[in-house]
Amino acid sequence: MKFVFAHDHRFIPIDSLVYSESQFGLSLWVRYLKHFEQIIVTARQGSLPNHKKKENLVLSSLENVDFKFLPNLSNFKNQLTKRNSSLKLMNDYVKEADGVIARLPSEIGLLAIQAAILNHKPWAVEVVGCPWDGLWNYGNLQGKIYAPILTWRMKQAVKKSRFSLYVTDQFLQQRYPSPQGKTINCSDVEISPPSKTVLEQRLNKIEQNGEKKVIFGLIGTLKGKFKGIQTVLRTLQQIRSQLPPFEFRVLGGGEADSWRQLAQSLGVNDVTFFDGTLPGGEPVFQWLDKIDIYLQPSFKEGLPRALIEAMSRGCPCLASNVAGIPELLESESLITPGNINQLGQLLIKVANHRHWQLQQAQKNWQRAGDYAYDVLEQRRDNFWQTFVESINQK
Repeated sequence: MKFVFAHDHRFIPIDSLVYSESQFGLSLWVRYLKHFEQIIVTARQGSLPNHKKKENLVLSSLENVDFKFLPNLSNFKNQLTKRNSSLKLMNDYVKEADGVIARLPSEIGLLAIQAAILNHKPWAVEVVGCPWDGLWNYGNLQGKIYAPILTWRMKQAVKKSRFSLYVTDQFLQQRYPSPQGKTINCSDVEISPPSKTVLEQRLNKIEQNGEKKVIFGLIGTLKGKFKGIQTVLRTLQQIRSQLPPFEFRVLGGGEADSWRQLAQSLGVNDVTFFDGTLPGGEPVFQWLDKIDIYLQPSFKEGLPRALIEAMSRGCPCLASNVAGIPELLESESLITPGNINQLGQLLIKVANHRHWQLQQAQKNWQRAGDYAYDVLEQRRDNFWQTFVESINQK
């Protein structure tokens, strides 16, 4: 059985192999290959960033996974000039396949759904984010015009879907309902069951920290401003004199020069560090273990993988109240996106608040257990098996 997987992610072909800057490693395809013999990945083509080497990338290539690249359709010009030719290509891929999996929001995902309907092929959606939050909460005029259009199109697609996988427990289901379809809530995060040893080490770290330097950390792409890095930098500028000695460390791919310039203009470049990228798994966990308070002040999300990973390491966390984040953290740990005053007040309050940090470490570690790999994998397998069975019954 062959399926088309459609998303706007940028993959990087190098020397007959395909890589990704983050996520979309080969382990993702293993999930689907349990149920489908072959996957045609339709996505955008990226290039190796100037500041990176191939060794810094995540390998995406895998046997029985074929990559087909389409133009970027996420702007008005390409929608007008390249959508029809892209639909013809997508039609060719879908005709060869038994069905489609569209990861939304994405223009290529919506294109694949259109091709599936035209060719009478079964399709399912993975709802991983909200385009309204990303385009409206932080966007230029074009983004604000595009936000209601893409949101409406995505709502219509999910409404028609007979199989819908959501990464949140409630938020995306309420905003993008699938009233007549089979639905499941299943995050795409991949963590091992949280270790009690990790929690004990975190609690000891908090107890022993005393008056040592506080390290704030954030994981997120440096491309665009959706992760709220600028919110943290501007907050630290305002409250620097009211905090104990601190560092702000960012782990994520993309060019850091513009961010370093912003940090310098705000007078916090001496305490701000961009650590590049690390391979997923243990290297990232080791980085998180050095963080005292994890920050996720995003303008858009689905259910942030990095936040759950931080919670699994017992990190006390502060975040914005967008998308599925309120399903993870209590309201006292949340801010509205971009609210510098709110974030500043919270950082001043918790930077040396040992009792709060101990309490949050335990709560977050326990909550992360709901997203352990073995718990989610069984739920996900059941969903895709039902999808396959529904096709075989026709």
